[in-house]
Amino acid sequence: MKVHFHCLFYVIARQNAEAIKKWEDNIVSRKFFIGSAGKPGKDYIERCIGIDNPVHVIHQGAESKGVFCNVIPKSIIFLRYNSCLVAYGEVTYSDDDTDEDGWSYRVYVKEWIFFDKSNPRKGVQRYGIDKATIEGGKRGIIKEINSEYGLTKMKEIDPHSSLYQEIKEEIFMENYIKILESNKNIILTGAPGTGKTFLAKRIAKEMTNNDNECIGFVQFHPSYDYTDFVEGLRPIKKDDSLGFELKNGVFKDFCKTAINNIDKRYVFIIDEINRGEISKIFGELFFSIDPGYRGEEGKVKTQYANIQSDDTVFDDDLGEGWFYVPKNVYIIGTMNDIDRSVESFDFAMRRRFTWIEITAEESAKNMNLPERSKGRMKALNDAISKIEGLNASYHIGGAYFLKLKEYDNDYSKLWEYHLQPLLKEYLRGMPNAAENMKKLEKAYKLDHETSTDENNG
Repeated sequence: MKVHFHCLFYVIARQNAEAIKKWEDNIVSRKFFIGSAGKPGKDYIERCIGIDNPVHVIHQGAESKGVFCNVIPKSIIFLRYNSCLVAYGEVTYSDDDTDEDGWSYRVYVKEWIFFDKSNPRKGVQRYGIDKATIEGGKRGIIKEINSEYGLTKMKEIDPHSSLYQEIKEEIFMENYIKILESNKNIILTGAPGTGKTFLAKRIAKEMTNNDNECIGFVQFHPSYDYTDFVEGLRPIKKDDSLGFELKNGVFKDFCKTAINNIDKRYVFIIDEINRGEISKIFGELFFSIDPGYRGEEGKVKTQYANIQSDDTVFDDDLGEGWFYVPKNVYIIGTMNDIDRSVESFDFAMRRRFTWIEITAEESAKNMNLPERSKGRMKALNDAISKIEGLNASYHIGGAYFLKLKEYDNDYSKLWEYHLQPLLKEYLRGMPNAAENMKKLEKAYKLDHETSTDENNG
């Protein structure tokens, strides 16, 4: 019998629905697919409404099944009906068992998120789908699309769903992870309060699958040196006498752990990296941290190579005194643009890092600030940029506005206790400092403050 309706989505009743197997969740990158929801029929709506256990199904007799075999758990699949995309859902499981009626190739999702649940025929246009298609072709019932197109269509269908917010966050993080994977060393730079340290920790957690044992953290300061970072002599008391003993620094111990677990990724965060004297802290590692000289190829003799002990030796196979940065170690540094010590950051060292600027506007989005806070922050930063001698490096980041919860969302207290003192430091020694401070305060408080507050409850 010829099947005219080549696929549909509906409830499959199973006595043991709880036993449906779910594949592993540790999928690094999401995949996006579009599946046909079938040819229009009179009873289309009746079949769509009231779905309790959502499934997308293809008949074994269907032509051009597309790339069904590529659909994996955590993928996002869209339903296409006529020329529209009407819903999306997250895949939990798929199988190719065939029932007695010939229906096969099932894709289970947690739930269908419709553009209009009351009218499943309605959806968003699929303009650009051919260009966005990766595999499956124009006629494939299931085709794979790129993540950029997928995220755009998710937003058009329902931008408020928790699934969309989750995917948006994942893709946002993937961009940073790809840069770190390919460059080994990155520095997150930007104005104060843009969440650089917070972002560095998020990237590290994603890179290491939330394994805290694979994440190192240190904050540089003017007193920090090679002894703290790589190795050095430390005072010890033995038999009522003082002496010195060679001890590994935090980074050397971190790398030693990494070479013993080469199948894992390790991320070392250096907060405020520019506040330390870089050349003295890294010493000969200036060569070894270069992305092109990771592993044994970049091995160097440390400053205390001639007095190594069993406790301090880095790699038993290389012998005493040798050290290198393993290929599975990644470094993230953070720094404020306006910090005076930025100017002293060694230019040769700069070349060994990829620099990523985090703007105040980006920080507001990353932190999901309410519109009221975004408006004040933007108005204040626009005013800062208009003052001679100041620029985007002096902008106020979104992290400052997270402090509002400490003051019951009282913006005047945030200004008094945090923003005004910082801005005074910006303006210190400048001509017209008092006048410019009034301009900044006016911009922050906004002429339309009353109407804005009322509109935002």
